[in-house]
This record gives sequence, structure tokens and C-alpha cells, in this order.
Amino acid sequence: MSESCCNANPSNKETSNFDHKDAIQERYGSAALKQESCLCTPVGFNPVLLEAIPKEVIERDYGCGDPTKYVQKNDIVLDLGSGSGKNAFICAQIVGKEGKVIGVDQNPDMLSLSRSASKEVTKNIGFNNTEFLEGSIEKLDELDKDLNPLIADKSVDIILSNCVLNLVSPESR
Repeated sequence: MSESCCNANPSNKETSNFDHKDAIQERYGSAALKQESCLCTPVGFNPVLLEAIPKEVIERDYGCGDPTKYVQKNDIVLDLGSGSGKNAFICAQIVGKEGKVIGVDQNPDMLSLSRSASKEVTKNIGFNNTEFLEGSIEKLDELDKDLNPLIADKSVDIILSNCVLNLVSPESR
């Protein structure tokens, strides 16, 4: 990666004092607002499935693979680090009306992008089976004020993650 492209720290000084979580939030937050060309290298997706998805969602997807190929009709899908929502919206079409897709992301700007695009995707595919939740993927089982976890045990058929598990901090548990 080039330093100018990815804002690398050439000196690597003070890395022990560097707050990775804040840096990730800032980088992906700004990438939700304006396309960032250096975050990840995208791969090709089925162009028919992309037709229902708004252009800004596709442009601001920073995955590095295609985990959607494992999804089947009627699955309940959990998309960890759902970002702009591209993979979730592809999965929504694959699982159909009887399936469901739950995206989880902790970045408010990415959630705003995916949630606002959800209305257009719903209109384009004819049904709504997506939901985007704010949360940390390290704490999916943490209880809320009503003593419910963000994601209940055994409530999904398949879990996807497209280039975000490397961002999980072992200190967060």
C-alpha cells in the first residue's frame, strides 16, 4: 500500500499509544460519506443482483471477497460489519421474502448509508427483509436494558463477514 493512498504512518512512532478503534471509526465513517479508493480491493458480484442496489452503496463497499455465494433461499443471514449494506442487499434478494438479513455495524455513518438505502432496495425488489443494527461484533451476546442480546443464540442460519474480522480487538472482551 502506498503511503499517500492509505495515509500510512511512515515513522510508526507512538503506535503503542495509537487508538486503533477510533482510527477505524474515523476512516470508515469518512468512507461512508465519500468513496475511498484504498480500503479494500473489491471482487466481482453478480451484476443482476447489483441492479437493485443504489450506486452509492456499491461505491462505498469495502469488502475484499464475495461471501454471498454461500447464502440460500429462506436463510436467516447475519452480516457482521455490514458497512454500506451491499452484501446484505445481495443476500436479501437471494433469501427472498421468507428469509431475513440482519446487518450489524458499529459505525454511525455506515449505518446511516445502509439504512437510507434500504428503502430504495425494498422498492426495487418488492419486499423488505433487511434490518441494520448498531453494535459491536465482539459483543453480540451483550444484554440490553431488557436483558436481550443483540443477536439471540441459534437465531441465524449463516454468518457472513467481509473483511472486518481483522478489525476485532482482542482487548474488547
